[in-house]
Amino acid sequence: MPKLQDLPFLMQLLDDEDPDVRQQVRQQLGAWGGNLETVTAPYWDQLSDPQMEVLRGVSEQIRHSNFHTFWEEWLEDLAHPRGLYLACEALADRMTDFGKPPFRLLMEDMVVLFKTAYPQPTFEDLMKFLFVQQGFHAPKGPFHQLDNSLLGQVILRKEGTQISLCAIAMILAQEVGLELHGVNIPGHFMMAHASEDGWVIRDPFRSGHPLPESLETYLIRRLEQSGLDWPDIFSPAANMVSRMLRNLAHAADKSQDKEHKALFDQWLLDLQGAMEIEPDELS
Repeated sequence: MPKLQDLPFLMQLLDDEDPDVRQQVRQQLGAWGGNLETVTAPYWDQLSDPQMEVLRGVSEQIRHSNFHTFWEEWLEDLAHPRGLYLACEALADRMTDFGKPPFRLLMEDMVVLFKTAYPQPTFEDLMKFLFVQQGFHAPKGPFHQLDNSLLGQVILRKEGTQISLCAIAMILAQEVGLELHGVNIPGHFMMAHASEDGWVIRDPFRSGHPLPESLETYLIRRLEQSGLDWPDIFSPAANMVSRMLRNLAHAADKSQDKEHKALFDQWLLDLQGAMEIEPDELS
């Protein structure tokens, strides 16, 4: 790995006339891995457009390589305690544009802000922080667009689909020691946590408020008729990620983005294979 003080010199060689020099520079910069953009950012204004284009290419190769590594590791351990975080991080960073902050950094910043504001947080504090102070909300524009399902963009724009908002809330909850579950309701996705009076179901499209009593009563009746209880429809990380991938594939299809549609479809097939189920069995 090159020394930090050598970076300005190395980057000036990104478009060197000698292909061997260019290749060596790319290899040395690639040694920084996922930290490449962070360590080179202070020097971007010193680079020409062709040099920046080469640097973007190196960064993209690193993102692709890291994704395959992290994704395959997660597929081999779907029950990992932090599985939702790991899968979301892999997907978010694979789809993050050059120069945008990585998912882990965005989450770490939120954790620090939340812990500072609420040293001993409750679920009410979590909802207030996300949906009032941070301002997360339902999409204001077209629902089925990629930015509403790409978690890095959801955090930056403060808006997203129900399952995207739930995923962020669940990851943040886990990071501060709260246990929040995803609830897979047909056509909707909500979150639940235990209380002294039973389970509390919260809707991310209603600022994280509990369900109205009439709707909760209706859903409980439907569950009882099926012989189920709330925990029976809690969604494991793998099922959540599969639903998120379906949303992404649908959004890509709506925008006629064939390249990303093919990627999301392939990742979904990978996940289905790891879960050892048929494609039409995954809800």
